[in-house]
Amino acid sequence: HLVQVHRLREVRALRGFQRVEPTFDGDAYQLQCAPLSRQVQSWLPAIEVRGEGIYVELDSSAVAEWEMSPLVRKRISLVELNYEKACLNAERKPDRPPLARFILVHTMAHMLMKQLSLECGYSGSSLRERLYVFKDDRSEECAGFLIYTASSSSDGTLGGLGSQADPAVFEQVL
Repeated sequence: HLVQVHRLREVRALRGFQRVEPTFDGDAYQLQCAPLSRQVQSWLPAIEVRGEGIYVELDSSAVAEWEMSPLVRKRISLVELNYEKACLNAERKPDRPPLARFILVHTMAHMLMKQLSLECGYSGSSLRERLYVFKDDRSEECAGFLIYTASSSSDGTLGGLGSQADPAVFEQVL
């Protein structure tokens, strides 16, 4: 599925500071960070930004089939082994290694971001991603991503990125 996101609103809140540490469990909010003030506050500094984007959702059955291929299974077993080694080196308990579908979606998003920055004139650093990847027994499987640009000025809504979601145009980008 390919969706053109005409209007996007994002609120970015700053909750604290931390040294750069890898998040092995995929959740940066679980890491301890230095507080913004000496006293506990009931609010956080935030900014609202507006923008546009492209949402891409991959076919779940095609992704599931891809995950079962011998080459992917072999590669993911190597990733899992390296993940466990990295956790041990960082003195962290191995939690859950990245899923093959997560690696697929993340890699595809970055490849498209690089190409889209060339196609629509945004710098690579102005494009952001949000990944939607899950596979468990309680919900549907999902493998999708949103590539977007957003800023506090009108620069995030110029229409260049959203126009790339036209199927004929997107096919050429892909």
